[in-house]
Formats: sequence, C-alpha cells, structure tokens
Amino acid sequence: MLVDANSGEHVKGEPPTTPNKKIEHFSKDLRMPPLGEALFMINDGYYYAYYDKKERKAMIFHL
Repeated sequence: MLVDANSGEHVKGEPPTTPNKKIEHFSKDLRMPPLGEALFMINDGYYYAYYDKKERKAMIFHL
C-alpha cells in the first residue's frame, strides 16, 4: 500500500519493487557460497554484488 508521507493518506497505485525482491528475482538461478554476495548503497542508489565462480570475477549491478 502506498501512503503519502506528509498526510498519511492512501495513494492509488502499486508500490515500487523493493531491492530485496529485485535481488530474489535476479539471483534465483545463481549458485554462490554463503557470504558470496553483498547489497550496498552509494549516493541513494542500491547495488548488488556477488562473485561469479564460473566467470572468476566480481559482478556488480545497480538496482
């Protein structure tokens, strides 16, 4: 549910997808070790990073 931050009233529409939901969708087929991924924020933007063992490199995506 969307709510106006100033008035607390209901706002019509769908809430935006959360970073965690985007990560779930993106990483559902990835196989990585525990602690092989990270979520961080830079300048109000979320980034998802993980180590791709097959490619042997770090992958970073802006959400």
